[in-house]
Amino acid sequence: MLDILQNSYAPYLAETGKVMLSEVEHLNWEFAPQMKDLVLGYLTRTGKRLRPLMLFIFNDLFSGNIARTCCAAASIETYHTATLIYDDIQDNSEFRRGLPCAHITASTSMAMNQAGVIRSLMYHMLYRCHKLSAEEKLAVHQHIDKATTLVSLGQSIDIGWHEGWYTTYRDFPYAAMIAQKTAALFGCAAAIGAYLARATQREIDVAEQMGTEIGSLFQTVDDYLDVFGDPVLMGRPLNDDLREGKITAPVLCLFNELAERGDLATIEKIIFELDQRDKTRTDWEWVSDLMLCYKVDQILLTQFTGRVHHILAQTERLGNNPTARQNLQYLLQTILSGAQANTKTATANST
Repeated sequence: MLDILQNSYAPYLAETGKVMLSEVEHLNWEFAPQMKDLVLGYLTRTGKRLRPLMLFIFNDLFSGNIARTCCAAASIETYHTATLIYDDIQDNSEFRRGLPCAHITASTSMAMNQAGVIRSLMYHMLYRCHKLSAEEKLAVHQHIDKATTLVSLGQSIDIGWHEGWYTTYRDFPYAAMIAQKTAALFGCAAAIGAYLARATQREIDVAEQMGTEIGSLFQTVDDYLDVFGDPVLMGRPLNDDLREGKITAPVLCLFNELAERGDLATIEKIIFELDQRDKTRTDWEWVSDLMLCYKVDQILLTQFTGRVHHILAQTERLGNNPTARQNLQYLLQTILSGAQANTKTATANST
């Protein structure tokens, strides 16, 4: 499905990548050529480009001129790239997109500067765009600024769990955390796509809400894959979230199942082990085995499918382009397909 989707918007994805890389050439790197290499090294680590695709699809839903949106898409994707570096530093992760993280290949201090440089580029490429009016650039800028604030707030909630902000796991606002940390950029992309297609304000608001829902689904599926996924396909080992002591969708689902059975001791044991945040530990299979025992994989997959149907039902309220609606369905199926495939693998491995 992703291949079909990427082929549908191939010229615009290519232009988005070109805008991102060309912005690097506008800077003077005479005294820091090494930083240029670091920046280019990350900007060329192309992922699925889901956020630019989101922007294109919602622009397409309202019959917009997608060629006008590439600078905005590049700006969002550039900021997203910077956030990955910060996120990896804060989580002490080792791999990103199958390659060593920035703070692994360079020092943490240098990686922070690398993220800062990359983040700053997102505004320059937007200012330099000749296809948007000054009013449009300002509006896009405001959408992105709103999202960047939400991303940082969401990351603060994530870190706040480790710093004692929340008394129990029941107090931890997981849904709000992922809606800000991850989904805000999806919502931003959808809103900008609709805005640049000259949709009404009501339609822009609905687009942002739908984009946020899709982004939250994406993060929940990513949490799921960290436990039940294929480490080869993901380019990273399983159970990273457990080693980092994170409260994720599979963990919360397991806690709910244990609580229903009155097994509070096991919940306390898992929380104690999570609090250790030992990156060297590899013996987390007992937790994933518990999840399989209580059918956490099946429970979450059923929830994912229901959420996809809910989002698709809302598309009838937006735009008049059936091809774009089909592409939105492809995007949702792309997000869902990884979980569907890996559920079968996990179930097979447990029998």
